[in-house]
Amino acid sequence: MTQRGGSTLVSRLAEIASAGGAPEEAFEPAIEALLEGTGATAGAICLYDVRHGVLRLTAERGLSDEGCRRLRAVRRGDPACWDMPLHGLLNRRAYLIESAAHNRYVPPLIEAMSYTRTVACVPIIADGAPLGSLVLVAAGARSFSERDVRQLWKPLRELARLIEAVRRQAGVCGPVPLDGSIPRRSVMAVDVIALSAERDRLREERDALAAELAQVRQTMADALDAAAAAQRALAEARAEAERAVERGMAELERVRRESAEQAEAAERHAREQTALIQRLEQRLGEVEAALATERERETTLAARIAELVHAQEVAAAREAVLRADLEAARNEQHAVRDATLAETEAALRHAEASRATVEAQAEATRQELAASQERVAALEAELARALAARSEAEQRLAEIVAERERLVVRIGELEAALATAQQELSALRSELNDIRLERDGLRAEMAAANAERESLRAQLAALAPPEPLPLEDGEVADESVKVIAVDSGGEDEAPAAVGDPDAPLIVVLDAPGAPPIQPLPGHRLVQLPADATTAERIRQLAPARVVVNLAAPNALPAMLALRASGCTAQFWGCIADASRSRAIPIGRVEPTVAPLDPDAVIEALGTYAAQNARIVTTGSDVDALMSLRQALSRRRASVSMAWDGKQAAEVLAVAKPVAVVVDLDLPRRDGYAVVAHLASVDPIPFAVLLGGNEDAPAALTAQLADARHAGRLTDFATALAELASRPEPVISTTVTQARKLRFLHGTGR
Repeated sequence: MTQRGGSTLVSRLAEIASAGGAPEEAFEPAIEALLEGTGATAGAICLYDVRHGVLRLTAERGLSDEGCRRLRAVRRGDPACWDMPLHGLLNRRAYLIESAAHNRYVPPLIEAMSYTRTVACVPIIADGAPLGSLVLVAAGARSFSERDVRQLWKPLRELARLIEAVRRQAGVCGPVPLDGSIPRRSVMAVDVIALSAERDRLREERDALAAELAQVRQTMADALDAAAAAQRALAEARAEAERAVERGMAELERVRRESAEQAEAAERHAREQTALIQRLEQRLGEVEAALATERERETTLAARIAELVHAQEVAAAREAVLRADLEAARNEQHAVRDATLAETEAALRHAEASRATVEAQAEATRQELAASQERVAALEAELARALAARSEAEQRLAEIVAERERLVVRIGELEAALATAQQELSALRSELNDIRLERDGLRAEMAAANAERESLRAQLAALAPPEPLPLEDGEVADESVKVIAVDSGGEDEAPAAVGDPDAPLIVVLDAPGAPPIQPLPGHRLVQLPADATTAERIRQLAPARVVVNLAAPNALPAMLALRASGCTAQFWGCIADASRSRAIPIGRVEPTVAPLDPDAVIEALGTYAAQNARIVTTGSDVDALMSLRQALSRRRASVSMAWDGKQAAEVLAVAKPVAVVVDLDLPRRDGYAVVAHLASVDPIPFAVLLGGNEDAPAALTAQLADARHAGRLTDFATALAELASRPEPVISTTVTQARKLRFLHGTGR
């Protein structure tokens, strides 16, 4: 990058920063300008979230899917991420990686990684505070040097001003100076997706169990020194240790079963994909056979065309011969007539006596002339037949040519279908390979969990008391005996279902002590309190839908616990007060935990995070939301962003999205107002609810008294009937809506 090119890049970034418009539109032209100004093949802008110590991917150009995944949310020490840009930012150092294609610590950032020359990780810092990191990839003949990196200082100052301007426009506080340490990530209450999070939770429980057992061992040592009273304390400590061991072993066994089930599901999916590939290969064979048949038919028709062309040529030759014969006959007739007339005149002149002879000759001549005329008529009839045969041959030839053209078109269609089938087969094979890799990963994690279980068992054995205590009556001293905890019977049985016994089951999660629900025609209903302890019972009921009163205490934690227990039923949300007299039906909802994780949100969106799907995000965490927008845009989804309740209402009125992501912890309780406002959007979108503090029930109940939502108020029974029968929202987008959104944001593009 030359000095003049550097000044041009600075001016372009300054123009982008001063252009205004929607905050989410600022980084895409910035990364394009940086790639053009530096000559890089690919690049990315990652913003640093100081509160959670996470470097989030915000904008990229040219990166591979693997490169985006490794830069999506970078945390120090996370093996699933590429943390070199984060280290460079925290250490205030720019990293220039030469021969990156052969560096085993550099992931495949671009598709053609073998052509990569150098990778630059340059920190973005303003006033001593870390803002983000710039990643540039040079491939082919282009490579970066230390001089190229140093020439980026001025452009990066403009990029830092752009980041600060975007954060101010989005209503986010300025950067927080770094004190040299990385804030630890908040521990999630419930992990609903990844097996790795379950493993982390198990490790935490193991550490707690080890600490508890260490305390037990100390208690046992003190008890041995204290004689009889210490012996009793030692026995109690041993019983507590054994209960802790049972809990740990039961938890490890559950992890093993879940890992086995996941591995079995992966293998089953792989078998289904293999069967589908076989069916496609069979269909490919049938298409190839049909193509061969059509080609043989084309060869036959070509031969038939050649025969007809030859017949046409023969007919033309025959016509020429007949015309020549006709002309000869006519000439012969004229000659005979002339000769006869001459002889007749001579005979008349020379002798009247030969009149009889002449008359006889004239009669013979007349007979010969009649015969000649008959011959001419026959030749003319034969010529007419030849002309008709020629016309018929020409018509048949035209039909054959048309048939040939149709066959050519059909062959083209079959070849296109064959190419499409081959592409689908290649994609399915690639997907099968991915499934196999995922299966191998699950098996490896299962093996690691088993090894961890054995290690924990060894640690527990090492912490056992030096001398075994006498067994109580009924205990069995045999490790082969499987110990199963007995239900204490403290939980009540699930209430009986009301309604049609043959109808699909719907579970209603409501506040504890809420009035009982009334039967609903065509449905079977079960009412349970919104409590995390009911998750296992609901999972065993396997309902078709779960209608949740979002204003009930612990409603959101109960939904998270249900997902963690393996429940796959759809959640349909409403807001209702304790008296049941006021309620607002919302629609399909899905919970997720804070802080915002793009992968977790995309997992919660499911099929709604698809190509051409219009999605609206509402929140104030600009870094996390920009990272989420980048991830959804890579899936070809259309994302519109709002930073408060007022802007969310405007965007929802124009966008008509199929899905919306709502941060419930917006200032001024705007997040809860957005949830209530969803009831006025037609059609009501699928909602992913993020966060939610302890005042969530009160904040949602307060929305029932807001005059803006008065038009949607109804009683709880009506809301329940509507949610039990309402179909799912569908994905639909229009170009007009996209243009309206751009003008709403002020871009005008």
